[in-house]
Amino acid sequence: IELDGPPWRARKHAVREVELSAIAPGYAVDRVAAAFVARGVTNYMIEIGGEIRTAGRNAERRKWRIGVEQPDAPPGTPVLALALSGESVSTSGDYREFFESGGRRYSHTIDPRTRRPVEHGLASVSVLADTCMRADALSTAIMVLGPDAGLALAEREGIAAYLVVRTDNGFEPRYSTAFEPYRASGGDEESP
Repeated sequence: IELDGPPWRARKHAVREVELSAIAPGYAVDRVAAAFVARGVTNYMIEIGGEIRTAGRNAERRKWRIGVEQPDAPPGTPVLALALSGESVSTSGDYREFFESGGRRYSHTIDPRTRRPVEHGLASVSVLADTCMRADALSTAIMVLGPDAGLALAEREGIAAYLVVRTDNGFEPRYSTAFEPYRASGGDEESP
């Protein structure tokens, strides 16, 4: 794929696909949120493809309760509940989208440095941010970097990140300092 500009143009010279899932779902959620705000909606939880943005409170006047799944649990089984109002959350992982070849498992996430599927123990990462597109991009970036470099980036940049790492003994949760208040929130507090 050749990019040139300005004006910016993309030209493909062979059959190729461009995958924008590292930011496109988050961007779509942010656009829906902007349409809600333009219409005066102040309480909402928007989810598109697992990317979520929240504002205000739910029908019970509580913060929105968002579940984070454990990679080895059945879909929809949360291991952690986040209480959110005004934040976005995105999760990237290799536990649902992968392929196997020659007895080996390959992630769908490609490391642009190697142009190959990522090869490390990070099974999933959830990131909280002010916009869903930012959360989406950061969760993908940390997924590419892996557990150690990804957590180091989160600490250095003040990113609220929750990582689930494969170990010989199962899955191990790790999280950044900025994620600590969310980890402890539980989602049951009343609104003022």
